Parts: sequence; structure tokens; C-alpha cells
Amino acid sequence: MAIKSRKRLVIDASVLRAAGQSDHPTSHRCRAFLDEVLRICHKAVVSGSAATEWRRHSSRFSLAWQAAMASRGKLMYEDPPPVADLRTAVDALTAAADQVAATKDLHLVEAALAADYVVASLDDRARRVFALVSKDVAALRAVAWANPSLDDRAVLLWLREGALAGTQRRLGDDATNP
Repeated sequence: MAIKSRKRLVIDASVLRAAGQSDHPTSHRCRAFLDEVLRICHKAVVSGSAATEWRRHSSRFSLAWQAAMASRGKLMYEDPPPVADLRTAVDALTAAADQVAATKDLHLVEAALAADYVVASLDDRARRVFALVSKDVAALRAVAWANPSLDDRAVLLWLREGALAGTQRRLGDDATNP
């Protein structure tokens, strides 16, 4: 199958941490996801905050994956500018737990907004909070959020088809993230 487009993906450290050598389904799915990113020629955007998390939370598998990505020139180190509207909307969240979840992962969505609007993360709480914030921050509505641990076949097919922001993945849509 031909790749329709190559994307610059923002990959959360949660995916790298989960991609260990275990036979657990989440581990297997995250390894398959990372392998597919490498195979398909998508690139990974790594901000300063993400680089710190990647160093702290990487499995042996994901360290080897990072080395393979780097050797192919597929890691893009960028520090996106803060998005004022986004930070204001996060600060306006009424639930303290939601503020904490969103603040912790602001760097993911800021990097996605500066790249190709794609985040891969296992953090469904952050996805839910950013979907809520997207009601006030229009740019977030176009961000695709994929969780590789939920349905590996659907996520892998999505990667092969160009990681497009289909309705089931966009933060601005109410559908759940398969």
C-alpha cells in the first residue's frame, strides 16, 4: 500500500516506556507502532521537554528504536513556541486534576501544533482534557491523538494511510480514540 503522506509525529514518552520486551498486549502494540513509524518513514518531533522524558522513560527497545530513527535522520529536535490561548484555556480548567494532566502534556500539543498535528500517547486522560480545551482553542480541534495500546491494527493502518486527522482521532470530535 502506498503511503499517502509522511507526518512529523509527536510521540509521548508513555509509548516509549510501554514498548518493552514484555508479551503484554500494550507492550506489543507500542513496539509495533514504533516499528511502523520507522518503516513508513514518518518522523518524530522531539521538543526539549520530550527529550528529557524520553531519556528518563525509555525501554531498551525504544532506545534502539531512537538510535535507528536518529541514524536515518528521522528525529527532529524542535522547541515550539508556547501557545498563549492554550495555556490560558488550561489555566481556566476548574478541576485541579485536569489542570495537572493538561499542564504535564502541554509540550505534546504545542509540538503537534508546530508540526503536523499528530500526537501518539497512552494518556487518555490528557486526551480527554485537551478535547475539552479544544472547545476554547480552535487550533486544537485539528490535532489527531492516537493511542497505540487500544487497537493496534487500526492504529497501524492509520499510520500506513498517512496518519491523517480523521474524525475518530481529532481532539475536536466527540468520538473516542480507537
